[in-house]
Amino acid sequence: MSNNNGNDNGFGERLKIERKRLDFSQVELAKLIGVSPKTVSNYEIGKYQTPLMNMLKEGVDIGYLITGIRTNPECLEQLRDAIRGKEPKVSTSTVISLIKQYLEYLR
Repeated sequence: MSNNNGNDNGFGERLKIERKRLDFSQVELAKLIGVSPKTVSNYEIGKYQTPLMNMLKEGVDIGYLITGIRTNPECLEQLRDAIRGKEPKVSTSTVISLIKQYLEYLR
């Protein structure tokens, strides 16, 4: 699924999967994260990007904000470039690989 920018909406799809796994309605998730149910819907269909995705796109080290541990700069740059769409195609396997690199770095 594509959003208005033509980018893959993997994040929105995964958000929906996680919401359902946790047995939350869009209304319940919206209350939990402080947005409207329509905003949750728009995140899931890729119409809007979450603030998290916007921060990642600008290179904010989310891992550092959450854990206090800096992310491997090369991994962070690759992730930022992937989100910005600078790489020709970003496959799910590429994103998984970047996440694995990040987790290995945290160990």
